[in-house]
Amino acid sequence: MQGFVLLMIFNHSDAIFHSKSFDEIVIYSTTGNGNSCPVTTTNGNSIPVITSAGANYTIPFNTPFSLTGSATDANGDALTYLWEEYDVTANGSAPNSPTGNSPIFRDFVPTSNPTRIFPRIEDIVNNTQTLGEILPSYARTLNFRFTARDNRAGGGGVNHPDTTVRVFVINTTTPFLVTNPNTALTWNSGSTQTVTWNVSSTNLSPISCANVNILLSTDGGYTYPITLLANTPNDGTQSITVPVATTSQARVKVQGAGNIFFDISNVNFTIASSSVTLNLTVFIEGFTNNSGVMNGAVSPSVCDTLTVSLASSISPYSIVTSNVGVIGLNGTGSFVFTGPYLGNSYYVVVQHRNSLETWSANPVLFSSSSITYDFSTAASKAYGSNEILHTSGKYAIRSGDVNQDGTIESGDYSSIENSSQFFASGYLPADVTGDNLVESSDYSLIENNSQLFLFSVRP
Repeated sequence: MQGFVLLMIFNHSDAIFHSKSFDEIVIYSTTGNGNSCPVTTTNGNSIPVITSAGANYTIPFNTPFSLTGSATDANGDALTYLWEEYDVTANGSAPNSPTGNSPIFRDFVPTSNPTRIFPRIEDIVNNTQTLGEILPSYARTLNFRFTARDNRAGGGGVNHPDTTVRVFVINTTTPFLVTNPNTALTWNSGSTQTVTWNVSSTNLSPISCANVNILLSTDGGYTYPITLLANTPNDGTQSITVPVATTSQARVKVQGAGNIFFDISNVNFTIASSSVTLNLTVFIEGFTNNSGVMNGAVSPSVCDTLTVSLASSISPYSIVTSNVGVIGLNGTGSFVFTGPYLGNSYYVVVQHRNSLETWSANPVLFSSSSITYDFSTAASKAYGSNEILHTSGKYAIRSGDVNQDGTIESGDYSSIENSSQFFASGYLPADVTGDNLVESSDYSLIENNSQLFLFSVRP
């Protein structure tokens, strides 16, 4: 059993047989002396079928790599897998001090994962070393065997190919290494960053790996579900766009495309939520004069306050986030949203204190950190074309929803008629013209719009 052979590198036995032990057991029990005494009983179990044990590869020295196999089982049993180095220890070769073609990777207990990473991913992530596992530090050949077990009670099946997978290690002078990001830095979502690595002649013969894949981990380097670039030239540097993600445990992995070698960032780095700025243009019907300039209800240079929201592009089109800001007399304002919004599409929703809530005609793609949306250029910029062409030539959101119930109706102008606000001055909800006076012009605008049966239109 494995543990009794390698007592020098770990303190207890693992309850597994090396595949060579299985070979000897099979030979002894079927064609050797053990074949003369047993009573053979069929248990109906089929051994796993190895469908792939991988190909032979050439890799740079002192560089991590992985091997993947596959197998099926006719009985549908859950399989476990084991990759073993199949080399013989040279005389006098101590663990982690190999000579010649001595083995440098110990066995571990089989797992349900048909891929083994050399050395263990825990050691790569933590920059540590397990006794009995060491990267090849000189040119040599490594031999590996892939074994599948079905673990069936009462007579399990075990199978492996007759041939080994060979990994040819080349002394490339320097290892294949990720050099950036390789410190505890911060990237912003949506930003453009540069990934660099030491090619170490891996693009040249005999390794001849012309391209690499650049992958991202958000769990500290254990898994890499995000592809930043696939099959990109193995030239040592590439620009990537940071995806929408928030993590303090990011790592980058650069691996040879069509090969098995790779390297990862040495430490975790941070991906932070980025900010996107929406540069908005909105004209308010009652506030706009014939010259296309709006009254300053807040100050001589500030028209009024808006609440601008981003709504999901998917039914039921829920509001995702909101921001309150102001627009100038020319209808422009900038609204900043901090969070994972870059790269996604949202309806833009505009709310004003006495106007109808107005939605963008379609979801707007936040494709960069600064985008522009102009409601004033066409009625079709608003959902349901719910704007009016003002005499100034600007398209404006409809004024008159004083009570903010989504419609302009008698309740809006009666609230003026019956309130002490009539003929009042100041920043008041009933001032739909933005001149800081509540008077007949406000009443007339609301009354006229109420007769048009106007209401907020949304998806």
